[in-house]
Amino acid sequence: MNNNLDPDKIKPYGELVSIRKEWGKEKTTEEGIIYTEKGQGGLHKAYIVRVGEKVTRDVKPGDVIMVEPQGNMRGQIKDVYFMHEDGIVMIVDEEDAV
Repeated sequence: MNNNLDPDKIKPYGELVSIRKEWGKEKTTEEGIIYTEKGQGGLHKAYIVRVGEKVTRDVKPGDVIMVEPQGNMRGQIKDVYFMHEDGIVMIVDEEDAV
């Protein structure tokens, strides 16, 4: 794969959306403990980057969503993931997302 691709400029095809995930990133507690949040099972926060032309859900770039990633991921370029729209469980306000 060409490492010069800009994932923000790649439009997903069909029923796919591109997202930036929030799980699996390094975090630090108030006490200074550094850990990596694992994304196994359950719902996870992500941001919509781009939307395929056949997506029927009412989502747009910049929306904060909660996703069920298991079985819905289709690929990745750098920090952007491509997933089927069926993995989108809800759209949330930024303040409400966990």
